[in-house]
Amino acid sequence: MGTYQLWKRLSSGEEYEQYNIYSGQGSRLESDRQIYQFRKKQCLNLVAVEHVDIVTNPYSCPGYQQLRVFTERIPLRLKDLQHLPLRYAIYIIKEALVGFKVILSHFGYIPINDNLIGFSSTSKVKVWVNPNFGTNEPHSCFKVKEGLRSD
Repeated sequence: MGTYQLWKRLSSGEEYEQYNIYSGQGSRLESDRQIYQFRKKQCLNLVAVEHVDIVTNPYSCPGYQQLRVFTERIPLRLKDLQHLPLRYAIYIIKEALVGFKVILSHFGYIPINDNLIGFSSTSKVKVWVNPNFGTNEPHSCFKVKEGLRSD
C-alpha cells in the first residue's frame, strides 16, 4: 500500500496522507505533475491530491527528485470489509466504475482489485491505479496477459 504519514489541518480538522515518491526528471516529472494537477482538480471518484511539492534529498540518485504528495485521507479499503449487504455492494461497484472509467481513458486497461478501492472519511468511494495512492504508476505486481490477470 505504500508508507505514508498522517497529517491533520488544525484549522479544519481535515486529514491528509503524505507520500514520498521518487520521480525522474524531464518528461517523466512533467507527466507526473500533469497527473497530480488533474487529480487535484477532478471531482470524480479518484483519490484526490491536495498538494504536491519537490523535496531535495541528498541521498537520492543524481537526476531523480523526490515529490512530497498529500492525498485525501482514505481510512478504509474495500479489502478490509468482510460482509456487505447487496445494496451497498452494488452502490460501491457503481461508484468505483465511475472512477475506473476515468482511469481507463488516461492509463488504459489496469487489473482491478479490492486494494485499489477505498472510502474517504465522508464515506465516498474512491479509486486509484495503485494501492499507494500517492504514486501515478499503475500497480506492477499484476501480470496482464491476453486480458486476464494472474497474481
